[in-house]
Amino acid sequence: MNQDYDLVFDAVAADNEALGWSNSIKGLVIPLFIGLLSGFDEHSLVIQKLISGALYLKNNDLLFKCLHDSKGSYTEEQEKKWYARCISEAEKRTDAIVSRQLRGSYYKAARLLVAVAEMRFSRNEGAPFSIIHKFIEKYPRHSAFRGELRTALANTGLTELKV
Repeated sequence: MNQDYDLVFDAVAADNEALGWSNSIKGLVIPLFIGLLSGFDEHSLVIQKLISGALYLKNNDLLFKCLHDSKGSYTEEQEKKWYARCISEAEKRTDAIVSRQLRGSYYKAARLLVAVAEMRFSRNEGAPFSIIHKFIEKYPRHSAFRGELRTALANTGLTELKV
C-alpha cells in the first residue's frame, strides 16, 4: 500500500455491493483497514484470519508483523472516515448475508463482526461487543448464524460472550 491509504481506501468507495467480496478488492481492503485501525494488534486473531484469507495465505504471522511494523501514520480525520466506513461495510454485509439466509456465508458475516469487536477491543473502546449484540437482537431466530458467531468468538482471545 506504500502508506497511501486514501488512494487504496477510495478504490472501494464506488463499490456499493454488500455481497461478492471474493471477487472484489473490498474483500481485501476492508479487512486490511480493520487491521490498520486495530494497530495490527497481534492478539487480533480473527482480523489476522480475515486478512490471510483474503490473500489465500496459510501462515500470517510474518505478514501481520510486517504490516504492524510498516503501518506508517495517518490523521485523526482519516481514521474517523475509515472507521465509519469499516463499521458500515461490516453492518451492510452482515445484513445482506443474514437477511437473505445465505447460510453458507454466515461464517463470513460472523468473522467480520468479531473482527470489528477485536478492533474496538484493541482500541480500548467501551462496549466492543455492541455490534455483535446488535445483530443477535436483530436476528434472534437465526440459530445457525449465532452458532457461527460462537465459533468466531472461540477463535479470539477475547472474553466470553453469551451468544
